[in-house]
Amino acid sequence: MDHRWLMEEDLSCGSEAGDFIRSPEKLEPKRKILSTWQRVIIFSSAFGIAFGITLYFLTRSRISSPGNTSFLDVYEESPCGNTPEQASSRGCKFEMQNLAWMPEECYDAELAEEWNQMPWQFWLDADLQRPVAKSEVVKGLVPHVHVTYLQHKHHYCNPIDHVMQISSSSTVES
Repeated sequence: MDHRWLMEEDLSCGSEAGDFIRSPEKLEPKRKILSTWQRVIIFSSAFGIAFGITLYFLTRSRISSPGNTSFLDVYEESPCGNTPEQASSRGCKFEMQNLAWMPEECYDAELAEEWNQMPWQFWLDADLQRPVAKSEVVKGLVPHVHVTYLQHKHHYCNPIDHVMQISSSSTVES
């Protein structure tokens, strides 16, 4: 038996059960510097910090020309405000087909009248168990309603039909 692999520190046999002379095959492998979880935590932290810094500077950045704001400022408030009271005080009108307040210049009275004549129904819950009166919805005071699929489909088709009608009746000036 070849004992060349024995080292001097291995020759000091202790009296405890784990103190054995080890062969090269049984030597402990080098320990990893970082475990998988530690790597995940470090990477996630670095990514989170980088994302946070980027978001901070994007929300604080301004374009230097007058009148321009950061890209997030555009979405802070609509022209009609954020409440029915604000919308009404700003002269906005409630469109039932969009379930939204619209500025006077964007409001289409003809389309709204056509839509309001339809026998649409509204519910407060997704299971369509708690109906809400159309007269309440038309006021724009109900914050969230559910509709049938047919009504949802018409919500998209009616404006397209209306745009087609306008474009076919318009004349192009040369």
